[in-house]
Amino acid sequence: ATTEIYTLSLHDALPILTCAKSRTLKYGSESTLTEKEWLEIKSFFCCSCAYCGMPEKKSLEIYGEHLHHEHVVPLIDGGAYFYGNVVPACRSCNSSKRNHDFFVWYKNSNVFSRKRYMRIVQYLKDERKEQKIDRKRYWIPEI
Repeated sequence: ATTEIYTLSLHDALPILTCAKSRTLKYGSESTLTEKEWLEIKSFFCCSCAYCGMPEKKSLEIYGEHLHHEHVVPLIDGGAYFYGNVVPACRSCNSSKRNHDFFVWYKNSNVFSRKRYMRIVQYLKDERKEQKIDRKRYWIPEI
């Protein structure tokens, strides 16, 4: 079986990043995610929704849009727009999660997958992001 991967170029990503950064700044949160980092994050999740695994190509076919920039720690709870708090999500998962705590919402969602859960936790625990997530406010379990 051949797996086709859809990628978003840096040029195509710029309008999406600009809109997301504006929304983040509205909440007074940090906004440092770059186009290159967003593409790295999408690559880490195989250009698929981190939660349900829907490929970006299917998201384009079904919803007519690219994967969303989903905040693991919601903006309303002090989450920021940086590498380590943003994952790719399809419209359905992003809408379902809304402002819920990831660890509560995901385990109770109808798209829960232990494999994807472990991948998300691995991403959150990456040393590159370790300093940016407030460990006192947001607990990340051991893998």
